[in-house]
Amino acid sequence: MKKYVIFFLYLLFLTSLFSQNKTISLNKLPELTSLSPYNDIFKEYISIVDENYRLSVKGESQLILFFTYTATKDFSKLSQISARTNILYDTIATLNNLDELSENLENKTLILPTVQGLFVSSDPKNNIQIILFEKYKSHFEDEGVLSFNFGDETVYFFPGQRFDSTERAFFADSSMILPVKKDSFYISSRFGKRISPVTGAWKNHNGIDFACNEGTSVMCVKDGTVSYAGFDNIFGNCIIILHNDNKTTSVYAHLNSIKVKKGQKLSKGDVIGLSGNTGQTTGPHLHFEIRSDGVAQNPEQFLPEIN
Repeated sequence: MKKYVIFFLYLLFLTSLFSQNKTISLNKLPELTSLSPYNDIFKEYISIVDENYRLSVKGESQLILFFTYTATKDFSKLSQISARTNILYDTIATLNNLDELSENLENKTLILPTVQGLFVSSDPKNNIQIILFEKYKSHFEDEGVLSFNFGDETVYFFPGQRFDSTERAFFADSSMILPVKKDSFYISSRFGKRISPVTGAWKNHNGIDFACNEGTSVMCVKDGTVSYAGFDNIFGNCIIILHNDNKTTSVYAHLNSIKVKKGQKLSKGDVIGLSGNTGQTTGPHLHFEIRSDGVAQNPEQFLPEIN
């Protein structure tokens, strides 16, 4: 019983903090170490969420609190976290500046609120936030609209609001597509350690090799801007695209020809070149990479099923 009293005193402290200046210090927020129904703090969190739902139905004021949660392998998808917490994915996505429904959240620390609605940033950093900013900016100063400061970012809260059908479709369909058509390739090499077919030495293979006929159309996997289009001694004719989160890049190497130029804005599905056999290769294929902040990631985490 004592730990419950201490916990609720802590919640009351946070409530008073919010009522003064609505500045949120992330390192002072209570942490959900688990989304297990047997976890004491999570049980308290769910009880607040449920009570807020009842209050919203009655049109009464809700208790707006924030918790942190670091996503695990078992709860690495937004839909999973939304279902377990009873908080709409629209709410979690907008509060945490998430780019897309299919994003892998494992090891990412999220802020989880106790209320439903949309959190709209005054400084949008991705496409869905830009869309919401344009829609809601004229209401930022409306009477009764709450704002919260998370570090240098101010977000405005619109209780009970959800993505409309267009916003929902955009958010759900912003994942990556395959860089070549489904029936035009087979995987000749996957991500990870391998013996280089060129040097014969063990080394990291930082992408996936799509073996396909020369001249196969290569497509942009997601909206972005061409940051490089030219020749590299190893990659041959190569294209690098910076995507709209400004941290993810996709790399397309060994092309026969390039159909885009540096600085060109692209949409998902645009043909950017034709596959080839340029640079250091042992046969025609597309070498494809995904990098996050310059660090190579396994593309299979981001692409549709390729087997």
